[in-house]
Amino acid sequence: MATEIEIKLAFKKGFSEPQINNLEVVLNSLGCDYVISKKTLENTYFNTPDFLLNKHKVALRIREKSNEQGKNVFIQTFKTAGHSVNGLSQRGEWEWVLPGNSLNLDELQQCDAWPKEVGLDNLVAVFETNFTRYLANINWGESTVELVLDWGRIISGGKQEKIHEIELELKRGNQDDLKSLSGQLKKHLPLLASDTSKAERGFKLFKSFA
Repeated sequence: MATEIEIKLAFKKGFSEPQINNLEVVLNSLGCDYVISKKTLENTYFNTPDFLLNKHKVALRIREKSNEQGKNVFIQTFKTAGHSVNGLSQRGEWEWVLPGNSLNLDELQQCDAWPKEVGLDNLVAVFETNFTRYLANINWGESTVELVLDWGRIISGGKQEKIHEIELELKRGNQDDLKSLSGQLKKHLPLLASDTSKAERGFKLFKSFA
């Protein structure tokens, strides 16, 4: 289990492009040394028909992505909600590599954080989040921060919502540096702090027609 410490920033509405060029202009002006990589991520989120995972404030997904060898791999991720204030969140996260695109129920059953009231046999796919991710590691202050810009869609039952956000995850160092970098990005880009995860947005979209 890892503790994920991150800040989420959502772009204001109205953009038809991911704004990666503008982000690079800002990073260059701040003197950051970085290389941006790009990849496509497809994610399927699961819940029970009566939304017990929501009630326990946890999320479960399978992510399909390409590894460094260009081969598609599947990662099962289970996250607890943790605590989020002004975009800064801390939460538990567990990950397992899968042989294919199906849940490993044995690993979930053995996970101490899995809510025991949730029957593993009742899990069903409820929505997808599919997006392009632009990623760079930034040395800022005394810390290393992973910066990602996500651009894509949340899809459920024929309905869609746009994904357009930046996430800053603390890989090494302290939260003050994380907050400082977030402040600089908000100063120069049309960004707002966001406490709503992709999973929360997806479940809300699913419930709007369920």
